[in-house]
Amino acid sequence: VAKVAQQLAGQMGLTFENNGVTGKINDPYYYGSARSQMWALAKAARIAELAKELAKRIAPLEDRQLEIAGRGLKATAAEKESLTELAFEIAEARRRLRLLDEKRTELLVHAGSSRMVKVEVSKLLHAGTTILVGNREARITTTLKGPLTLGWDENRNLQVRMAGGRVQELREVASVREVAA
Repeated sequence: VAKVAQQLAGQMGLTFENNGVTGKINDPYYYGSARSQMWALAKAARIAELAKELAKRIAPLEDRQLEIAGRGLKATAAEKESLTELAFEIAEARRRLRLLDEKRTELLVHAGSSRMVKVEVSKLLHAGTTILVGNREARITTTLKGPLTLGWDENRNLQVRMAGGRVQELREVASVREVAA
């Protein structure tokens, strides 16, 4: 995170000062201006850190839950009551993890939709070819002869222009569906 943040700060003409950032993220590549990339990086790093903290918190709770449950009838009334509290804490931590995963997915989808898409094919685009763009998957249903250009419009609808002709929706020549990020 710090290395990418330092590069982005340099692009913006700023000096980067690391105040103890040690986090790591899986996909440090974001698109758009250096400022929007820095925002996305910070948000992704925070999501990753919170998820890491929550995951660390769940394991000891589950261990304690198993320990008490393993005592069976020998467990005290206070221990049995703490099982309910433990179950609640574990469920709450898992709920928060799901929310963080949803936020991460939202961030990835946004990053994918911010990308510029332009693919030029000179000869053939074969049937069965799969193209992934952001959270969309397009599987070409019929072989297309080039030259052609794939891209998307201002509403992020995938399109194709064949041999300099008219622009048409990619859905007319491909099976397009939304996929999880």
